Amino acid sequence: MLITGASSGLGFACSEWFKDSYNLITISRKLGHTEVGDIKKEDFRNYIVKKYTPDVVINNAGMMMEDHFSDMVELNFLAALDLTVKFYNKLNEGSDIINVSSVASTSVHNWGQNATRLVYNSTKSALSDFTIGLAKSKKKDVRVSVLEPATIIPTNFHDFTKRSIPETRYTEYNFQNETPLRPGDVVKIIEWMIDQPRWVNIGRITVMNHNAVI
Repeated sequence: MLITGASSGLGFACSEWFKDSYNLITISRKLGHTEVGDIKKEDFRNYIVKKYTPDVVINNAGMMMEDHFSDMVELNFLAALDLTVKFYNKLNEGSDIINVSSVASTSVHNWGQNATRLVYNSTKSALSDFTIGLAKSKKKDVRVSVLEPATIIPTNFHDFTKRSIPETRYTEYNFQNETPLRPGDVVKIIEWMIDQPRWVNIGRITVMNHNAVI
């Protein structure tokens, strides 16, 4: 299993969850991972694709970066698109590619908040549309799916909230008027997607918060 953006958030949670069931290839800009580099760089992406032939690819790397529009387009969409196409052409039959988009891809595209949010939403929408289009092509038995989670709490939950909240009181935490998903909630959905029989072709799964407004 190859995971991009493996140093934090959902990527880190995936590496922890699947470490006993897969040989992991973790990709990050931070030290301590299988491959350290910037996937916005095409040479690095080509190196990754040439070196590895995983059974599962999880394109998880993505970020909202204030006013860094070109970087968001490169990271959230173009890098994931490039890796998806190249791995799709290379992977063996029976493999899976899961692109992590966002529930923001289904949001109304307007200037309601700011340009950064609009660009972020647009990159995620483009990734979702591309993935669904490839999933429908069915040119080979490599499943391509997109997962669109709502806000996910960071793995450093207590540091993020500046207070310790017992698991039994999790729903009391509020972030932007939502109770965010936990990384473990989403990882279990990824595992379920991978475990489906090969004749089940999941194009898109959108995971909402119970009180999110889109």
